[in-house]
Amino acid sequence: MSMSMRVVAATAFLGVLASGAWAQQPTPTTVTHVMPNERCRMQSGSAHGYCGLPYELSNFQGRHECDDRVWIGRPTSVAEMQQMVAMADKAKGLGVGHSWYRELFCPANNASGIGIVTTELADLRVPIPVAAVSDGYSNPLGEGVAYAPEFPTSYPIWVDERAETVRVAAGVTQRTLLDYLSTYKGPSDLANGKGWTLPAFSWFIDQTIAGAVATGTHGSSLEHGSLSDQVLSFQVVVANGSLVEISHESHPHLMKAMKVNLGRLGIVTEMTMKIIPQTAVRRTLETLDWVGYVARMKQIQGDYVSALRTGRHANVKRALEPLWDTQIQYHAALGQVWWADYKRLDESEAQASAFDGPGATAQVTNIFNQDYFGGTPPSMFMATMQNARFWNNWFQGVIRGNFASGTFPQRRAYVSLSDGQNRMHAINPYDQYEVSIPLTTMGDCLEDLGHLMYGPYALWTGTRTPFLTRFVKGEDAYLSNNHGGPRMHMNLEDFVLYSTGRRNAAFQGIMNFFRTSDKCKARLHFGKAGWIEHGQCFDGATEYPDSWCDFGCAAHELDPTRKFESTVDFWQFTARRDGKDHDILTPRGHHACCTRHGFKHDKCQCVPRKPCSSA
Repeated sequence: MSMSMRVVAATAFLGVLASGAWAQQPTPTTVTHVMPNERCRMQSGSAHGYCGLPYELSNFQGRHECDDRVWIGRPTSVAEMQQMVAMADKAKGLGVGHSWYRELFCPANNASGIGIVTTELADLRVPIPVAAVSDGYSNPLGEGVAYAPEFPTSYPIWVDERAETVRVAAGVTQRTLLDYLSTYKGPSDLANGKGWTLPAFSWFIDQTIAGAVATGTHGSSLEHGSLSDQVLSFQVVVANGSLVEISHESHPHLMKAMKVNLGRLGIVTEMTMKIIPQTAVRRTLETLDWVGYVARMKQIQGDYVSALRTGRHANVKRALEPLWDTQIQYHAALGQVWWADYKRLDESEAQASAFDGPGATAQVTNIFNQDYFGGTPPSMFMATMQNARFWNNWFQGVIRGNFASGTFPQRRAYVSLSDGQNRMHAINPYDQYEVSIPLTTMGDCLEDLGHLMYGPYALWTGTRTPFLTRFVKGEDAYLSNNHGGPRMHMNLEDFVLYSTGRRNAAFQGIMNFFRTSDKCKARLHFGKAGWIEHGQCFDGATEYPDSWCDFGCAAHELDPTRKFESTVDFWQFTARRDGKDHDILTPRGHHACCTRHGFKHDKCQCVPRKPCSSA
């Protein structure tokens, strides 16, 4: 078959997918969000048959599986979850498996571990009728149709309009929470019938809210920050099975650790988050070529660096105004950039100690051996159609409506994948990567990237989907990618590896550049791919010099037996005091260099890990 014939055939088949079962949207009749036999517990339009959880310990595409001997727990109540944690040697809280980092996802490599799923609580496993309603706005994806879920009163989401907060169970997906808030009208109706929303949310919204927060998931906001930065308190099951409440007021040090906890400190059961009234938002799309884009980013970088030197917040905010509420799609194979701007139209210390757990018991139920389903199979079209420009054009067409200019309710204005798009995206196996780059060097980083993308190495040939680019403010969470200052985040995906069985050398060249370039200083996202090849010898004390050992102090306090370490090897916290090195995950080391307020920066130095081999 000639290349032109393959393009026609692939386009025709993908057109069927886009209009058929894989991309079905809810019809204007009552449907059901959650069916009892669905895997991954996503909404109906997002779920697909390759998802492992809650029956197999694998990610949402059935890949990155844990050892078959690891147990899987499906507690139906928080009390049952506490019992599972108390009896386990190794444990890990899990959601829907929206992860590409097996070593962080899996609790153990043998039968000592239990992966405990948060989606199976009885109050979550209920059908939720959904009715299609008109919301009065033009919508390229749905012609003014919104979907109003009719949640039962027992559903574990609780809105406090006066406090502008929401309390939500850990196993609720971000999409479900956003839908609940957008249609919420409480007795006081302080949102004037417009509903509520999270201040900023992500592009992929089918993760559980606890999983999204644990890994620092984010949208694009230099004002509101990541989902982690929007959390006000956590309820968490700690190592001995105790249920503990942690907030800024009660445990400020532990709160900074919990906000990006990576599942290392316990299993979150509920959290309280900020919400804001939903408003109309105007989205404006501009298309740039690569040269124009880099020039703009270098100008913003220069203005920002100059503003920092003045020491005045007003100058810094003015310099960053072009990125304040902006999302970007970089179509690498096309040398094209979509720049989407947003305008909201109405804008004018206690120590956690002496936790008494319930104790282990032989009566714990709902712990099972894993089932096995197999992963998403290779895509013959991805394998045979090795044409980066074709795929960039096709994916550009799929998401064009998400970025179209117009005025929309806030829930729909800020771009996220629809459930049908998520399902269609997921049927082609891929690994998702993300890097974050300081705003002080972002333009220089992009300029050098361009030489590799469009010079002799032609690294653009390794791309298939656009790079989603977002901007997030500096945050105080110890392991936030944005600890130390605001960053540009670039999300990129490898669709070649699984469908061809071959390493995507051009794509990995892009990742290697990000991780090794002094102009990029890129950090990896903790929940995504790339750690084996580009972060195997990760040294937290070097990459997070001002906060790594603070997190270690919190880890020993909440998890002294290292129950939640998972299988990664980077949980190493060494501190030097008076010329002597201490492991702060031991009682002696913790006493030497930690207090209830965190790491003793005035007396101890957080030192790099011992050399390791990346072979």
